[in-house]
Amino acid sequence: MPQGLYSDPFLKALIRKESKLAEEFFETIADSDFIGEDEVVSCLEVPGWVLEKAAIKACLNPNLPSNKFEELLRDQKILSENFWSIFKYPNLSKSQIRNLMKNEDVNVRGLALAHDHGNKSELLNFLKEQISTNNYKCYVIISICQKIELLDEVFNYLLSVHEYGGASRTIGEALWNNVTLSAEQKAALVLSGIKPKVDDNSNFWGNHNPQFISSLPFLQYLMAEFEFSKRDRFEKVRTFNPRIREFFTSQGHHLSVLIPGDESRIEVTRDGLEDISALQLLNRLFWTDLCQSGDFEIYRRNAYRTDDLFISHPIIGREFEETDVEDATGLGGVFIFNNQKWLLGEEALPTDRAIQALTSYEESISTIAEEGSYENLGAILVALVINSPELASEYGFELNEEAEDWMTSVATELAEPDDFDVSAQLNPEFHEVLSWKKLSDEKKRILFDFLALGLKEHHSKLRNDVIHFLACMALHKDTPSEILEKLKHINVPLIGEVLASRT
Repeated sequence: MPQGLYSDPFLKALIRKESKLAEEFFETIADSDFIGEDEVVSCLEVPGWVLEKAAIKACLNPNLPSNKFEELLRDQKILSENFWSIFKYPNLSKSQIRNLMKNEDVNVRGLALAHDHGNKSELLNFLKEQISTNNYKCYVIISICQKIELLDEVFNYLLSVHEYGGASRTIGEALWNNVTLSAEQKAALVLSGIKPKVDDNSNFWGNHNPQFISSLPFLQYLMAEFEFSKRDRFEKVRTFNPRIREFFTSQGHHLSVLIPGDESRIEVTRDGLEDISALQLLNRLFWTDLCQSGDFEIYRRNAYRTDDLFISHPIIGREFEETDVEDATGLGGVFIFNNQKWLLGEEALPTDRAIQALTSYEESISTIAEEGSYENLGAILVALVINSPELASEYGFELNEEAEDWMTSVATELAEPDDFDVSAQLNPEFHEVLSWKKLSDEKKRILFDFLALGLKEHHSKLRNDVIHFLACMALHKDTPSEILEKLKHINVPLIGEVLASRT
């Protein structure tokens, strides 16, 4: 399967068995701004008439009609601004590549020369020209080094200029990532003393695979929220016909395991686990119930470029409490707070930090004025007097009851995000449909199997999340004894400690 694409077996079944319902499903998506998202354009079952509406974003999909692609190729502006997308099109022809090799844009020309239908000999001259002139506007050099099968003469030249750098790595480091290198070429890298770039955290966050397109009706029903960049577009998709979700459920769709009732045979897969563990669905499933107990509550903590949401609990929350604030996002169950609708967040700017934001620790109004800070002089004066009340007589005014609130409101516009004290709680107005206690024992067993599958992952955010939710399962009073017995055999200290606490 081409890189970046996936096949959705549930959608495939809908097309085969319920063609009219499938057409309605596609029309719902095609009429929305969600049309260009990865969930849609990366799916091999999406037909051409839908992909046409996504235009340049659908170039990676072989189902994009060739006439639509030709239309994109004729627009030089589109070519120059979207060359990465253009060259993902799997149906690029020899004649199209021949034309692109003559294009005025240096990046288009470079990718065309490096293409399977390109001219690898001429590619050498191209690379020499761009590298010798230090043309850093040629962004494709590192990509060519990493992905293209290189003739020996091209490889030898790149080896001679291996210190030439791109945005993230040198040519030499990029060559180490090229899986097409021959044994002799790899040996040459070793003998030249070139080291690969080490990225110990490269696989921790996973490959960010898109949700299955068949998951969209479930996510809509569950009121799931995508990350901020696509949240608004998903919320504006009109409501899917409930029969579509019912059909996917009858086919054993993995997200149906989260919804009470509608029993069906569900296959436990790695792809299904990724869908289930995304978008805080499992956080909501467990936390909503567990927050009813006395020692389990939502806990929000911020710092520089960090605003994490987790829970406070004597056992499950301990690692979060003890980990440096800047490093806690990678812990199991932790996610970045982003005004999710199932939560209520509050931010308050303490008086001392409001004063700091306005005065930058200066104690003299004249010093602040000398720096050209005139816009908020009134609020600055108030801040200085609050900090040093004896200055009131010097400045010739007294503060009224509203002065501090006004000063803080002005400072709010200047303060950094980590200046605020933050908190969060479950939103009582949110109509939550996810609940561990409401699931049947059979669905609880299947969900356990999904999470147990995640324990086989190497060190990663997914594995950490799985351990957290298994610990929540161990804590929950409505977890069946059969599952508690299985949890006892998992060799994870956190889970064992939670189980021991039940007695």
